[in-house]
Amino acid sequence: MLKKLFLLSVFGLVTSCTSSGDIIGMDEINLNGPKQIIQTVSTVGSNNVLTYSVGGNKFVKLSDTNATILHEISYANNKITHINGYFKDPVAATTTNISIDFVYSGATLTGLQGTEETGGVATTIATAYTYTNGKVSKILTTKTTPQAGGNPVVSYVQNDLTFQGYNLSQSVFTTGTVAGNVLTPVSVVSTSYSGYDTKINYLYGLPLEYGLFSAYNSTGLNYLSSNNPQTISVDVMGQITTNNYAYQYGVAAMPTKVIQGNSTINYSYQPWNY
Repeated sequence: MLKKLFLLSVFGLVTSCTSSGDIIGMDEINLNGPKQIIQTVSTVGSNNVLTYSVGGNKFVKLSDTNATILHEISYANNKITHINGYFKDPVAATTTNISIDFVYSGATLTGLQGTEETGGVATTIATAYTYTNGKVSKILTTKTTPQAGGNPVVSYVQNDLTFQGYNLSQSVFTTGTVAGNVLTPVSVVSTSYSGYDTKINYLYGLPLEYGLFSAYNSTGLNYLSSNNPQTISVDVMGQITTNNYAYQYGVAAMPTKVIQGNSTINYSYQPWNY
């Protein structure tokens, strides 16, 4: 269910060129912006609901009714500084606790440092962001896991991102092993996004830094586009799956529903006067 919930929120990311941590949105797309932000994401036929909570003029928590995910967000000087929480894998029946610090150079997020702890074993996380023409182009994360009586195991995940205008057009997600300074790829998943509408992404207004945090794995990529893709194609080692999405919109030109095959996802919003 966790993976499914993440996929619910993966139809296009929000890029804010003036992200302060306040819920301000994409000024380059709509100078006034809708006076609302996302509140819930739910799937027809499921009782689980993903909820985005707001407090003190900030996005402060992501949670769900089945307690499979929790992100509690801390700020300093209007920037996200730390996320604490967990995610539960319903298949493996394991819980991973996360504690992630945000590293900045001036106003730009340059990295993440922290841990993912599962079953009493803490994996050290180190993420570095590369920017090209003002947009993130590479997210490289190394994960170091200690081994009893042996050397730690070091793996990596890398997202190489390509944009067309304000929207993500391709993500190449590579996982592999690290020995010394040598990265050896094991698997590659390439995802293409196309057919964007002219409406505003349903995650409009969330801080850019949260989107970059979410994108250090393969499931956070809807936070990085300004509009909503109508076609997503996934190439897993040469096996291509293509899905088409049809949207319905509310009064603020943001999606209230998306239909893909037999699945229907509903979005609700909360008013916000930023």
